[in-house]
Amino acid sequence: MIKQNYKLLLVSLGLIIILITFSLNHYLISEIRNDARTQIEQITKIYSEKVNSSNVEELTVILEVLLPSITFPLIITTNDEIYAVRNINIPPNTPNYKKQVSKIINRMDSYFTPIPIEWSSNSFSLVHFGDPDLIQKIQWIPYIQIGILAIFISLILFTLHLISNHEKDKLWVGMTRETAHQLGTPISSLLGWIDLLRDEKIDSQVINSMNLDIHRLKEIADRFYKIGSKPKFIEIDLMDLSIEICEYIKNRLPSNTEMKLNVIGDHIHIMGAKTLIGWAIENLLKNSIDACKDIKGDIKINLSIENDMAILDVIDNGMGIKKSEWNNIFSAGFSKKNKGWGLGLSLTKRIIENIHLGKIGVLKSEANNTIIRINLPLNNLIK
Repeated sequence: MIKQNYKLLLVSLGLIIILITFSLNHYLISEIRNDARTQIEQITKIYSEKVNSSNVEELTVILEVLLPSITFPLIITTNDEIYAVRNINIPPNTPNYKKQVSKIINRMDSYFTPIPIEWSSNSFSLVHFGDPDLIQKIQWIPYIQIGILAIFISLILFTLHLISNHEKDKLWVGMTRETAHQLGTPISSLLGWIDLLRDEKIDSQVINSMNLDIHRLKEIADRFYKIGSKPKFIEIDLMDLSIEICEYIKNRLPSNTEMKLNVIGDHIHIMGAKTLIGWAIENLLKNSIDACKDIKGDIKINLSIENDMAILDVIDNGMGIKKSEWNNIFSAGFSKKNKGWGLGLSLTKRIIENIHLGKIGVLKSEANNTIIRINLPLNNLIK
């Protein structure tokens, strides 16, 4: 919620700055154009009064001082013929010179009404003028400012994103390590009690079952410890690991459950944390089983290599996932179960993407055919 408020505040601030920038820019351009028109009107008045004067000094001032001081484009036409040109970068010997100058005149007239000079009843001129060079430069200022502002806001949002992710990582690490630590003490105590039970000649089948459950608890504690730290990578055969996980789950399914779990594809060897990769596969299989709980489930793990990536597809014939939920299912807290915590797939995403630098996502999902794909990069692949 706070993060959303920050984004809203930044966007609102950006819009206000953009509005102020364009308003100031429009005001400045209007003022400069008004000044330019005032200046050209004064020059035109002086020009029309003095150009026919017999006073050589006055003509010299107009031709050598007044006209050269003009810094904006200026074209004078007499009876629709080009009479004089100032600050137009088109040489007179250019092909189609008149046509090009006429286009400039039309463009200038769209901004400024030309000023007439009447010499006689049969002769008149029009002074056409355009924006000073300064306006051409000022017009780009808002866009430059918007670009800088966009970069600035993007950097702030990116920084907030990094800070948020860092805080989440710290929370993950703290939570998982504390969980592993808290599990360690009762597990050690249970191992001691099993030794005492052996001395009491308790049924060995009961003790073996307890040993299996304690071993399972130790695995869970090990998972939480490794996901909260940088685990040691070893060579893993994804085919063997997938078969191992499938067999483990099969043995714990209710006897009346009609569920097929198969592994197909190639033996692919990668470097990874075996405990965590196994946990990720187990989470995906459990979700597939939940999706197939009311039907005869057919769940497959398909292993392949594609585009220099190790591919692990979990395929089921369950009820499918709505497309609007394809990304949400990997978010912490998202669950469609009544008593679900929404952590399984979130942990899986962290294992695959944060720890093993892979990718996980829904490849396709429709009734009776859902595929969730794990991609592991080539630099984890052992050939």
